[in-house]
Amino acid sequence: MKYDLIVIGSGPGGYVAAIRASQLGLKTAVIEKGKVGGVCLNIGCIPSKALIHQAETFSRINELEYMGLKVDRSGFNYKKVFEKSRKAADTLSRGVQYLLKKNSIDLIIGEGKLKSKNEVIVNDKDIYSAKYILLATGSKPKSIPGFEIDEEQILSSNGALMLEKLPESIAIIGSGVIGIEFGYIMNAFGVNVHIIEILDRILPTEDLEIAEFLEKMYRKRKINIYKSTKSKIIKKNENSIILELDNNEKNQE
Repeated sequence: MKYDLIVIGSGPGGYVAAIRASQLGLKTAVIEKGKVGGVCLNIGCIPSKALIHQAETFSRINELEYMGLKVDRSGFNYKKVFEKSRKAADTLSRGVQYLLKKNSIDLIIGEGKLKSKNEVIVNDKDIYSAKYILLATGSKPKSIPGFEIDEEQILSSNGALMLEKLPESIAIIGSGVIGIEFGYIMNAFGVNVHIIEILDRILPTEDLEIAEFLEKMYRKRKINIYKSTKSKIIKKNENSIILELDNNEKNQE
């Protein structure tokens, strides 16, 4: 099959480009090995924001109780929270599929690899050619030395999003945007959260004033924050992981 444009990846970078190309008259195909919508829609921005919204709603129970209302929390089931986040992602994924179909874009499900500058091979058997090929392959989690991801005890953001049951406690290595988001979610639902950052501030790539304000709010929520701190695993079994922290700051709050 020949196309004017083949896009590898159906995330925000891929499907938007494909739609615009089709609107400009190019015969276009999108190749996707996972779920349509890419990382952001399926295992990133969308489900994490759905979890944050539910976490905020749950945390406001305290405000209702302050007003004299009694709330029975005994029936709380985090699996329902997880299912709602997946429903949000799945709904939007179907929406992207509809947009591709509406714009006469062929959706090819499979793993695409470059065979040449004008050819893509899918699942190591089917070959498609195009005048132009756009790589929009997104991202994937990366392990750090000593913390190899197994998605059972050492989780990536993907694994954390797919939890149907929350742990009693969690150590989050890194206080970037993703780590800070999960810290908020876990804490709101009653998990004992420890955020460990090797640099001397949280959110090191964001505005300092915002980061300092957020740190105060997190400490107020009883989230433990360790800055200028290295960590390593010293003991691991099927039920828990014990970390050793090397803190270069003498006066942590």
